Amino acid sequence: MCKAYGKLISGVFSCLLLCACAHYRPGNGSELPFRTICVAPVGNNSFAPQMQTILSAQVRQKLSQHPHIKLANNSSSDATLTITIVHFGQSVATIMPNDSIRAKSFTVNAKANCSLFDNKRGVYLFENYIVEANIDSRAEGDYQHNKSQTIPQLSFKLAEKIIDAVCNPW
Repeated sequence: MCKAYGKLISGVFSCLLLCACAHYRPGNGSELPFRTICVAPVGNNSFAPQMQTILSAQVRQKLSQHPHIKLANNSSSDATLTITIVHFGQSVATIMPNDSIRAKSFTVNAKANCSLFDNKRGVYLFENYIVEANIDSRAEGDYQHNKSQTIPQLSFKLAEKIIDAVCNPW
């Protein structure tokens, strides 16, 4: 008798779970106010060498993978995304002055100023929104070489946060 009830309860639970999963939608479920987006050339007001090229490519790639957005190359798009890298810096990750191992690691960070303009209505969907990303790295050997190797990883994190700002708050 107990086994029969156990199977019945597990069957009902499975049905409820499957029904709930069928209606799940990631995000908040509302539609974006645009279908096409133009990504303006990324500006760079920081000391990050050529980071704007890498960030631009990564943002475009991530937007092209979004199922409800189509990339456009001109201002006839529904929206225009502008991005300017405004900060690139580093800090030593030292906890104690005599800790020589931690002194070999550093944190590289970048900030970007982003604006999303609705071309149809002539208003900003968001303006001067600051997005920040950090990455930790170790300075084994050539410090400058290791720092420059973090730029693609850092811009990847920055691109993810920018795409999140563009695609998820609506």
